Amino acid sequence: MTMQPIAPHVNQHIDRIARRLKLKDLHTFRAAVQLGSMAKAAAEVALTPPAVTKAIGDMERLLGVKLLERTSQGVAPTAYGAALLSGSLDLFDDLKRTIEQIQFLADPTVGEVRVIWSAPWHASVLPLAIDRLSRQYPRIVIHVSTSGSASEQPKALQDHAFDLWFTRLSAEPDEGLEQEALFDDPMVIVASRENTGFRGRKLQLAQLADAAWCLPSGSSTLASPFGQAFQLAGQPFPHISVHCVSMELQTALVATGRYLTVLPASYLRFSSVKASLRILPMAMDIDSQPVGIVRLKDRALSPVANLFVQTLRAVVKDAKLARPKTGNAQAHNSR
Repeated sequence: MTMQPIAPHVNQHIDRIARRLKLKDLHTFRAAVQLGSMAKAAAEVALTPPAVTKAIGDMERLLGVKLLERTSQGVAPTAYGAALLSGSLDLFDDLKRTIEQIQFLADPTVGEVRVIWSAPWHASVLPLAIDRLSRQYPRIVIHVSTSGSASEQPKALQDHAFDLWFTRLSAEPDEGLEQEALFDDPMVIVASRENTGFRGRKLQLAQLADAAWCLPSGSSTLASPFGQAFQLAGQPFPHISVHCVSMELQTALVATGRYLTVLPASYLRFSSVKASLRILPMAMDIDSQPVGIVRLKDRALSPVANLFVQTLRAVVKDAKLARPKTGNAQAHNSR
């Protein structure tokens, strides 16, 4: 099918609209949508509510479409408004990256990078990477967040709230995201060094069936990788004494000498808790994805974010962490 060229008068009309759109008005519109309220948007952008209403009304007249639905509960974007919001996020992100590039060219020792870091890797290679980067560039600021659930964190990346997400990679990443595998991090069964009940050169899962287990809630089903390991070994799923979502609580309970838990191997290698815990000598058939970096697809990283990625790769290499097996996750070289 042959594509018809856009008529010159249409291009001229689009150019006229683009020239008349103001960044400040787009920022005001974005605040109104994200906060769901004209009044809250006014406080956010330091304008009066009538000024916010006028700015959005001017954009609606310029574009010739309705951008917001006004209700008693607040405001919500129309289909046109949602399209404008999506485009403006990219626009502001591009502008931010351009300004960062200029600042980096003027002074490569300053800048910011924002990273979402899923537990437990905030206690493994993260401190090493931050320390190395900050020693080389002490004026660089690194914002690290572990907030939000696993389902919310990709959205924070897609909303341009963060530059990078460091996590265990998904076999099927969300559309619009791409992954770079850095190292394999198998799950291991952990006990206290004071726990003398599980000794031997090679233990079997059957020997652990009656142990007191402390596991994250998502691990306590047969559908979980942990449950599948017992299933493949022909063993019934063990009784879970404590369900929790805290790595700190898991390790604290294991340190009492009673409990067993399952942790990524790197957590034991780098964490301060390694002196009181030990990995049980047994092979557990758990297929886990490698750990790596997730970023927006087809979006260039800022110079400082690139420095962070390079530092992280160097830390992983120096630590001699196991390289990802071919096919576990798609590797990507950050631009």
